[in-house]
Amino acid sequence: MNSFGGLGAEISSQHSLTDKKTHSDIGWLVVLLLMSAVLRFSLLDVTPFHHDESIHAWFSYQLWTGHSYTYDPIYHGPFLYWTTALMYQVFGDSDFTARLLPAVFSTALVILCWCLRSVLGRIGWIVTSLFITVSPTLTYYGRFLAHDNYVAFFTLASVLLGILFITSEKKIPLYLLGINLGCFMATKACFYIHLGIFVGFFFFVLILDTFAPKITRRRLLQEAVGLVRRNKRGGITATLLFLLTYITLYSSFFSNWQGISDGLIQTLSYWGGQQQSPRIPGPFYYYLPRLMIHEPVFYLAVPAVIWAGTRAVRPFDLFLAYWTLAAFVVYGFAQEKVPWLLMHILLPMTLLGGRYIQVMTQKKVLHPWVMLSLVVLLGWSLRENLWLCFRASPDHPHLLKYMATGNDIKKVVTKITDNTMSFNHLIVSGKATWPLAWYLRHESTIYSLSPKWEETADMVIVDRTERMPGEQFSSETYVLNNWWQPDYKQLLTSGLYPYVVKRTTGDHKGSSTFVMLTRYE
Repeated sequence: MNSFGGLGAEISSQHSLTDKKTHSDIGWLVVLLLMSAVLRFSLLDVTPFHHDESIHAWFSYQLWTGHSYTYDPIYHGPFLYWTTALMYQVFGDSDFTARLLPAVFSTALVILCWCLRSVLGRIGWIVTSLFITVSPTLTYYGRFLAHDNYVAFFTLASVLLGILFITSEKKIPLYLLGINLGCFMATKACFYIHLGIFVGFFFFVLILDTFAPKITRRRLLQEAVGLVRRNKRGGITATLLFLLTYITLYSSFFSNWQGISDGLIQTLSYWGGQQQSPRIPGPFYYYLPRLMIHEPVFYLAVPAVIWAGTRAVRPFDLFLAYWTLAAFVVYGFAQEKVPWLLMHILLPMTLLGGRYIQVMTQKKVLHPWVMLSLVVLLGWSLRENLWLCFRASPDHPHLLKYMATGNDIKKVVTKITDNTMSFNHLIVSGKATWPLAWYLRHESTIYSLSPKWEETADMVIVDRTERMPGEQFSSETYVLNNWWQPDYKQLLTSGLYPYVVKRTTGDHKGSSTFVMLTRYE
């Protein structure tokens, strides 16, 4: 039997489930899905839209109302826009429906973990799902209209479908993998990063001549070649499905053929250029404080990596350790440092942490202490989750936030849309355009200042730095968004206790303001 088939035999022999255990796993799946859904769907429309969210929601709204789509790499791929427009078509356009599909995909990570229970183990998949469910990062951005929920889902789905194909050599997982990768490529440039990490694993094990006990480099290479040869037709079909998915989305359903080449060339050109001239640079260790303080699964992943590197572990365990380290290094090196990219470091960490607990439980290594530590880590994660997503104000300083929009924006929207107010000429200009373009999508709004706007406008929203008119307007200043750039040295020493326990920080918090001008009647 070949190495890949041997892995399948190992899975079947080590983790076969009785009917009773299967029912129990379904029960766990239902419980975990309910927990995840409560955390991701509760009060989904309450938090004001972030700058990026409003852009994504507005572009999707434009699609839904009949405008064409043109790919721009800075706003990532078309998958989000077409699927969000579909949500508007089915459920109407609202803050809730705009965030609905990301929350669905985030919750669905639990289902993918359940499908991986044969390689994670019964305890392993449950522990992994628990950490995914209560993770503050995965929950906060699971309630956020951006591309990274889809990236996380498509990445884990690729791993699942790859395992299903390798262990069974059935065609359906291979075909689904082609479609999945097509959607992934049409989502975000992370596709190239994750593809590179996965392909790199093959070369990693070839160079080190270590894949698993009794599987040598030569045998692994022979069996990989054999797998490809035995599945030529299936591979061609899967490739065609991948190309069809990619072309359909980037060509705007065959109405813009230029988008096909733009999706490849512009993506690589723009995001490759960010390494040389980054928009949002940061230190290599940018994600480390966020993991250490807010994602306690980190403290499972560290010993798990050491365990996988020093023991003759199964192929999947070695892969998880490699993936965890590779993701941390690659995203640390990438010159685009934003908190939501932490999701892609966390994903393999949670899988590895769950698998590590499975192995320790089987071996009964310090069993009571393992369980106690697990309860503490999960409790810590849930505490961070509830504070970040439900208790903290939108603009409260937090390592997992980035330029958070404050509640003032909703106050302004309420004033504008209040039926008791009457105006004919509304102008919005400057930084407040986002998120106001989304919130004012049903209003007749002009998004630029005309030369004589003081003479015609009834209400104007401009940056505070803009030239102010005479006495014919009342003026009110509001906070648009806030950001926090901590002193990491202080944060991890004297500032750690106030930040973690008291939720306070001594660092200066930056903010952006705007002015609302209303003509006197």
